[in-house]
Amino acid sequence: MSAGGARVPAPLERLSAERRSVVLAGMEADERLDAAAFAAIFSSDGRFRMAGNPEVSGREAIATAVDGLFRHLAGLRHDYHRAWEDEDSLAYQATAHWTLRDGREVCAPYANVLVFDGDELAEYAVHIDTTELMQAIAQQR
Repeated sequence: MSAGGARVPAPLERLSAERRSVVLAGMEADERLDAAAFAAIFSSDGRFRMAGNPEVSGREAIATAVDGLFRHLAGLRHDYHRAWEDEDSLAYQATAHWTLRDGREVCAPYANVLVFDGDELAEYAVHIDTTELMQAIAQQR
């Protein structure tokens, strides 16, 4: 079980407890559409990049960037497929299911790479094609 009481997705069970807790905290923040809680999983100078967007650094900039997406959504969930870990990083494959405010759902497969500096999350890169999502958001307006 995660800190929030949800069941740990099977692919994440093989990760070390410390790293799994970071991924789960990020997942739970995503699924609550809570940009501040998502940014809190990073070190104070952590870096985040999603798709082709510019990299942002620091919790405040990360929260602002993530909120730019969250404000268009009514919901978000993840299906995890595989996860890998080495001495300073982890990666996982998943599918994102975004629910727009107008009720439509858009899905896309993605891969994330997280790099740690000791116990702190230093870098987080989301490798995903958001073309369909961005087109759907533009149609909501």
